[in-house]
Parts: sequence; C-alpha cells; structure tokens
Amino acid sequence: MLENVFLFDSVPANTESGTYTPLLVIASYIVATFGSYTGLTLATYMFGAKDRKSRDLLHICGAFALGSGIWSMHFIGMLAYKMKMTVSYDPLLTIFSMFIAVAIAYGVLYVTNSSVLSKTKLAAGAVLLGISICTMHYTGMAAMMMDASLRYTPGYFLLSVIIAITASGVALWMVFSLERHKSRFRYFWRMGAALIMGAAICGMHYTGMLASVFIPFPICHHDMHQSFDMLALAIAIITSIIFGIALAFAIYHEEQNAFAVKTISSFPKKLLALAVCLTIVIVTWAGGNSFYIHQAMTNKVHEELEIGALSDEIIYLSNVLTQAVRMAAYTGDLKWQQDYKDHVSLLNSDIQQTLDAFNDQDLRDAAHKTDMAYKKLMEIEGRAFAFVHEGKLTEAKDVLDDKEYMQNKLVYSESIRNFSEKIRDASHRRLISLTRNLSYTVYMVLFGVVTLLVAWYFALRSIRRWHGEKERMEHQLQISRAAALKAQAASEKANNAKSDFLANMSHEIRTPMNSMLGMTNLLLDTKMNAEQRGWVEIVRKSGENLLQIINDILDVSKIEAGRLTLETVNFDPHEILMEITDTLVLKTQEKGIELLVQYEPEPPPCVVGDPVRFRQILLNLVGNAIKFTMTGHVLIKIGFEHLHKKDIRLHVSVEDTGIGIPQEKLNYIFEKFSQAEETTTRKFGGTGLGLAICSKLIKMMNGKMHVESTIGKGSVFTFDVTLPYGTQKKTIKQTSGHLKGLRALIVDHYPVNLTIIQPYLERLQIRCDTATTIAKARRMMKAADKDKDPYRVVLLDYKTGSDNSVDFAKEIQAEPHAPFVLLMAIGPATSSETMATQGISAFLIKPIYPQQLEMALRILTHARSARQRIPLITRYTLAGLFDADSKKKKEKGATLKGRRVLVVEDMDVNLALMLKVLEKLGCNVDGVGSGEEAIDKMHRFDYAMVFMDCQMPDMDGYQATQKIRNEESLKNRHTPIIALTADAMTGDREKCLNAGMDDYLNKPFKPAQIEDMLRKWTHA
Repeated sequence: MLENVFLFDSVPANTESGTYTPLLVIASYIVATFGSYTGLTLATYMFGAKDRKSRDLLHICGAFALGSGIWSMHFIGMLAYKMKMTVSYDPLLTIFSMFIAVAIAYGVLYVTNSSVLSKTKLAAGAVLLGISICTMHYTGMAAMMMDASLRYTPGYFLLSVIIAITASGVALWMVFSLERHKSRFRYFWRMGAALIMGAAICGMHYTGMLASVFIPFPICHHDMHQSFDMLALAIAIITSIIFGIALAFAIYHEEQNAFAVKTISSFPKKLLALAVCLTIVIVTWAGGNSFYIHQAMTNKVHEELEIGALSDEIIYLSNVLTQAVRMAAYTGDLKWQQDYKDHVSLLNSDIQQTLDAFNDQDLRDAAHKTDMAYKKLMEIEGRAFAFVHEGKLTEAKDVLDDKEYMQNKLVYSESIRNFSEKIRDASHRRLISLTRNLSYTVYMVLFGVVTLLVAWYFALRSIRRWHGEKERMEHQLQISRAAALKAQAASEKANNAKSDFLANMSHEIRTPMNSMLGMTNLLLDTKMNAEQRGWVEIVRKSGENLLQIINDILDVSKIEAGRLTLETVNFDPHEILMEITDTLVLKTQEKGIELLVQYEPEPPPCVVGDPVRFRQILLNLVGNAIKFTMTGHVLIKIGFEHLHKKDIRLHVSVEDTGIGIPQEKLNYIFEKFSQAEETTTRKFGGTGLGLAICSKLIKMMNGKMHVESTIGKGSVFTFDVTLPYGTQKKTIKQTSGHLKGLRALIVDHYPVNLTIIQPYLERLQIRCDTATTIAKARRMMKAADKDKDPYRVVLLDYKTGSDNSVDFAKEIQAEPHAPFVLLMAIGPATSSETMATQGISAFLIKPIYPQQLEMALRILTHARSARQRIPLITRYTLAGLFDADSKKKKEKGATLKGRRVLVVEDMDVNLALMLKVLEKLGCNVDGVGSGEEAIDKMHRFDYAMVFMDCQMPDMDGYQATQKIRNEESLKNRHTPIIALTADAMTGDREKCLNAGMDDYLNKPFKPAQIEDMLRKWTHA
C-alpha cells in the first residue's frame, strides 16, 4: 500500500517536471503573511472580549480568516507550479482541504485561548496541528487530476511534516505570548510574528511540493497554453478581501466594546479608512479588469478570425491544387504546373502559421498525417505533370483517374478536413480557456462589490451611531453645562458663606486669644514665685498651641478655597534657618538630642519669595522631627543650585533618628488630619494638618516634596523650590586672621558632627583630624607634638563620652604652645567665667554654622598674632559681625520714649493690653473705644502713630481711616495708621491698605511686633 504513495526506488527518467512562476510564489507568501496578521489581530480581540458570545464570534471569524490564508497560500503555491501536461482539480477535494485549513486555524486559537500554555500542551498542540496542516496540504495535492500518478519521496515528505509541526509550535507560542504584549510597539511585534508564521507556512508547502514526483501515463495529454495565473490571482484577491472583511468586523467590534466603556465613542476613522481603501482598490481593479477583458476579447476575436481564414484558405488551396493538375492534364498548358507550385508554397506556409499559432501536439499529429498523404498525392500528380510535358495528355488523365490517385486524394481530403477540425477545436478550447479566466475576474469584481457593501455597512452604521451619540452628548452637555453653572453659582455662594464664616470665626477666636496671650506675657514680667510662674507658662504654651491649631485650620481653608496667595519679597534663607534653630534649640536641649545644620559654606544668596511660608514649612518639618525623636539627632541640610542668571533652586532636607514611618503609610501622610498611627496622635499630639499644609505650600512654590523612612531608624523629608535671585545684600564685617595651613583637631563622640564640621574646615584649607574620645585625642596631640607639627586649634564637644571635656581643656592649656579650644555643646554648659579660667577661648552652642566658625577662628588667630587678650567668644559676640547695623539696633532702647500714640480698640481687655505694652516702651498713649472718638482725638492732638482696630460698632476702623485721610489731605499731613484685626483671611491685608491704612498687624500679636511696627513707621 505504501508503494502507491511513496517512491522508494530511484526517480524515473520520464518524470514530469515543472517550473514556478515567481510572481505567484511571492503572492503566496504575502497571502500567508496577511492571513497570519489577520488571525493574530482577531486573536487579540478574542482574548480581550468581555463576554462568551463575542469571544466565540471572534474565534470563528479568526479561524476562517487564518484558515483561508493557510489554504490560499497552499493552493496558490500549487497553481504557481507549471507543467506541460494538462492539470485540473477535483472541486470536492479542494473544498474539503479548505475546511481542514479552517479547522486547523480554529484549533490554533482554541489551544492558545487559555491563561497558561504549558510545555506539554504546546507540544501536543504543535504535533496535532502540524499533522493537520500536512493533511490539508496533501489532500489539496490529491485533488489534482492529470494523466500521471503522484508519488512522494519519503525524506522530503518527513521533512515537510517536521516543518509543519515546528511551524505550528511557533505559531501557538506567538499567538499566546506576543498577543499579550501590551506595549506601544505591539503592532510591530504582531507584524513580525505574521512574517515569521508566513515564512513557516510557505516553507512547509514548498518542501511538500519538493517531495512530489509526477510519473506520466503512456497516454498523457499536454496543454502548453494552460495557465492558472488568473485563477491564482483571483484567489489571492478574494482571500485578501476576506481578510479585509474580517478586519472590518474586528475593528467594528472593538469600537462597539469601546463605546460600552466610554461615554461617547470616537469617530470610526479606522473603519472609514478601511472602507475607502477597499473602494479605491476594487474600483481600480474593476476598471483595469474591464480594460483587460476588452483588450483580451478583441485580440482573441481578431486572432480567431485570422485562424479561421487560414483554415478556409488551406481547404481552398487544396482544391486549387487539384484543379491545377487536372487543367494541365486536359489542356496540356504547362502554366498550370507553375500555378500548382505557387499554391503549394502558400499551403505549406498556412499550415506552418497554424502550427506556430497553436503549438498543440494533436494538431501537429494531424498536420503530419496530412503532410504524409499530400506527399503521396504530390508524387502521383508529379507523374501526371511529366506526361503533360511529354504531350501525353491521355496518359496524364489516366493517372489522375486511376484508383490509387483517387484513394490518396480521399485520404488527403480526409486529412485536410481533420486538420481543419483540429484547428477549430483548438481555437474553441482557447476561447473557452480565455472565457474561463475572464470569468474569474468577473467573480472577483462581484466579490469585491459584496465586500464594499459589507465594509461600508459597518462604516456607515458606526458613523450613524457616532453622529447620534454626538448629538445626544451635545444635548447632555448643554444640560450638564446649565447644571454646572447652577452648581457653580451655588458653590460660589457656599464658598462666600464659608469665607464669611471663617472670617467671623477668625475674628471671634483671635480677639480673646490676643487678650489671653498678651496678658499672660505681661503677667510673666511681674514678680512671681516659681510655682506661679510655672502655671502661667503652662497657660502661655497652651494658648500658643491653640493658636497654632487655629492658624493651621485657617491655612487649610484658604488653600482649599484658592484664596491663599504668596508674597514676593526679598529674604535670606540663612537668616530664617538661624531663627528656626534659635527657636527650637531649647526643645532639643530638653530632650538631650543634637540639632545639626549642614549647608553650603557660602551663605545662600538673597532670594525672592514668601519668607513667612518658607519659615512655616521649615518650622513644621523640623518641629515634627524633634517631636518624634527620642535619641540621636535632627539634621537640617540646605544647599542651592544656580540654574541660570535669574533663578536658584534651594534643596532642603530634614533628617531625624526618630520612630520612623511605616512604608504603607507614606502615601497618605500628606493628607489632612492623617498621621502614621493613631497611637502617634495620642502619644505625641498634633492635628495632622502640618504636612498637608507644607505639601500644598511647596506645590504653590513650584516645588516637590519627598519622604523616605524606616521604622525605628528615622525619616528624611526633602523638598526643592525654585526662586528668583534677590537684590538685598548681606553685610559682613571683615576680620583678619590667616587660616591656611592651620592644623585642627575635632573631638566629638557623635560621628555625624565630625562629618559636618570637618568639610567646613577643609574648605578653609585647614588641616583637620578627628577623634571620638578624649583618650584618642590625647594620644593624637602627643604624636603631633613629637612630630613638631602641633595642633593649633581643638574643637571639643562638651559631652565626649564619660570624660570631662572642661578638665581636658584645662589640661591642654598647661602644655607649651597651647592651642585654642573651642567648646561645642547642645546647650549652656557652665558660666563664661569658669570657661575662661579653664582655658576655653570660644563657646558655641549647636548647631554650628560655618560662618560663625570661620569668624571665631579668624578672631582667635588674629588676636594671637597681635598678642592680644580677648574675652570669651560666643555666638552673641559674633552676631554683630554679620550686620553692619547691629550697633544701631542695640542702641534703639530709648528712642521710643515720649512718642505719642493713639490706640483705637472697642474691646476693653485688648485696649488695656495695648496701653500696657506701649507704656512699657516709653510711649505716651491715649486709648479710645470707637471711630468717632478717634477722629475727635486726632482733631485735638498730633500723634506719631495710630493703632486702629478694624471691627467696631457704629463707625468701624475702615470708615474712620477714610475720614481721617480725607481731612489730612486738606492739611497736607499723613499720620501712620496700623490696622489691628483678628481677620486672617486672604484679602484682609489688601482691604486695610485700600482703606488708607499703612500696615497690618494680625491678632494675637506679640509685644515685639508692636515695637517693630513703631520703629518702622516712626523711623526710631
């Protein structure tokens, strides 16, 4: 049985061979690739389908598209192989092979339509599908009908099976893996997979064709003119149209799914583009096809008319030859012999033209029989012409009437008639073949029209739906816009009500707070015993905490209402940092932790921004760090980066060694009223508003905030803000003192301090060593003395292990060439007199600033070189060197004495507070409780300044100020009027200034603020 399928012997010599049409081979690969791409695309949509019905529908469409591509490639590949023998195809087997291809594609998509594709499942699927592909291919080969037997060489047959299984495995993996690739390059991945699958399918097919051996039968019909090019092209185009319909359906289905998710579907541009492209292709094809049919039919009709004329002429010439020989025999005229010869030449020429036109073997056989009969006839007619030449006409007639001549004449006439029939049959076959090929194009055009109808149906349906949804959404949008405008009006009304409520609450809360805190501060200035002072301090701290909570709530409300604005004034970040550390250093001293500062050695330049909000951010972050740190340190790092000539970027971080924040809590610690743990609120207190406010403020400054934290190790809060350069110049008093090459020793038990101070000194070109214990420092100093390179400066931490730093300082001073000793501590260590007697030259409270350190070292080196004795240097003695106006500020005490000031305040408690504060400053103070009384006082006395409350009955502060300004404008006078208000909302300051007031003080205020305001506007 296997002998009927495989060829185990050598290949016979008479094996029919053929050649491939390159254009059709390329077309087969394009169809295979296009089909693979269509199948992969539909597989993608199938995997993403939301319901089973859609998935099954896409599964069937994908299988039909991919199966059509596989089958079309195989069939076009077979049609591309041209042989001389006549070939036709069994329709049933051909259709059956197509069903096999579709079933194969269905299996591919079925196997891959799962969440997991195991190796076993992949291997089993590859074997099953590979065998199915081979079955489809060899079923298609079996559909070939010809006068030959078909055998296969076992080696190439087995190779084709291996290629089919491998290609199936690759296809399964690609469909499963690559179609789950969701990157923006997924279309390129899909196209690459389609190219590989197309090559694999073609490889299997052409290997199977290589295994085929065609052994002709003894009687084998040949047709040199048979051509399946048009059929192959028709299959390629029809298959491509099927792909187009499948893609159109897939795109339509995708847009329907998108519409189910979105409120309104997008314009169906993909479907419309596909419909337009198909229209252009099919219209172009139909026009070209019509032109081709017209040309082909015209040429064929002309050709057949010429062939028919030749056939008629051959019969006519045969009769002319017979007539010529008989006329010569009856008349004896030799001119008929010449006429005979001329017509023989014409007859041979016509027969040769006919053979050249058809090149048909049956026609050649008929021509050969005709030629043999004609040669015998010409031999007899030659004898007749010989008798004519001799004048023997009777003998010539006898030859022509002889039985032999008549029999040969009959054979020749029959051969001529058979040859003419063969010509007509060949011409008829050619015409039928042309008609059949032309009918393929008609089918393609009809199929193209159907495709256009389907594509435009999907496109126009999507466009109509899109247009309907657009109109519906526009109507809905109009309704929503009207509702939004109504809601906006209601929201604005609610916001205004909220703002009014906040303003009223701010005023009502801040007014008694001002009295409470002010009177508490005055009470602290009186004589009390320790217990009483402690109670009053508790009241003051509780009031300040309550005020901070109120300020936080108001800030959040301002931010939410969009009414918080940032100032743009010059300020120095270095000064703000020093103010904050001065404010918080007492808290670190109480807890026994280190408060450290690390920043660029040169002070950051003056910048333009909101110093109050910058201070608020730093104060909140550093305050939180101190609050949650029990041991260790709080480190503030500040640096800057010059962006260009106009802007600078400040980098600020606050690091602590506190309790830390859990990783899962980091995402929402910047939300309002949130803290890392509920137990944190109970243990440490706080509202959870500080970080939320800081985050919002930094965002308003076009900055970013970031936090990193580890439980039990601490946290690092970092933020960057970009600000313009300022114009204010900081004046620093220059001092002499040569530091380059100076040798210094830093002794500190805390390594972080060493990493901060050592770079400061090294930037001053000071040679620097470090020690963490006094014992190690003592050994290092002895070694330096021995090397005759002693230390000239010792920076000594007050708490260095269990040793006594003051005793070590005294010990150092007993040595020859005793170095300077700078004592560093987190708080007051001992009295200045004690430190001076122990040989300590300078005492600096942490955090240590590089400018202070440099200035102290320069003063000490200058004093030693000049052999001067100077008192103990502290941070307070250095402060005046950083501001040329410091002496003026120190001497400002008596300049306010005798100034006449008017206070306008309707609250008796607040009025009494203001009077007491101003009296302590040495001012002559008058107090009134209404705007009318204030105007009356202004008529009788000249005041250096007026403190005006804004909210008062009858005539408020705004009205009183406007009336005073109107009267002063006539007298060419201007008295500074300072607003006193408990309103803290955005716009309150502008409201005061617009009313004619000169400045603004927000309640509750401190006595120092009153003093600063007096000096600012009275130029004291």
